[in-house]
Amino acid sequence: MGIPSCNVQKEAKRAAIYRYFDEVVDQGKSEVVRELFSPDARQHFLPCLEMEGWEEIMGYVGLSSLLGQSFHTTIHEIIVEGDTGYAHVTHTMKIVDEWPGPPAPPVIPLRLGGAPIGGQTVQWDAMARFKFNDANLITEEWILRDELSMVLQAKDVCAYETACLCGATCHDFPALE
Repeated sequence: MGIPSCNVQKEAKRAAIYRYFDEVVDQGKSEVVRELFSPDARQHFLPCLEMEGWEEIMGYVGLSSLLGQSFHTTIHEIIVEGDTGYAHVTHTMKIVDEWPGPPAPPVIPLRLGGAPIGGQTVQWDAMARFKFNDANLITEEWILRDELSMVLQAKDVCAYETACLCGATCHDFPALE
């Protein structure tokens, strides 16, 4: 008796999520995006930072690779049900000391601005929700991360207003000044 096809489909989706974190996120292998994502896939990261299609997703992976000297993801749990997968992970990233462009030093984009974290090791929990098509390719990913813990690890949350990708500045949030 063979393995039921629903279990095969579920394991294929679990394997795609695992490969995404291992090869794309941790190792920075942006070319793997073409194997795991549909050509028109969407990635929802920050409210104002959404990538659509292979090129935009691969470009963001490349940017992340420039920011981190090392990136490691601990996968706590992957759950797959139907065409949806969920992952609870912890990321640990050693940030480069020098950034090749403005703003400098390296800044990690956050919903409330940017946190300059050059040379630091930063750790945060994240949850990701994946949608799959019938070919088990990722069509959509929603990312939610614990940005408060990232802010608390930063040297100076509001040192660089230009780091905010959503148009707000630290002056829009007086409590952060």
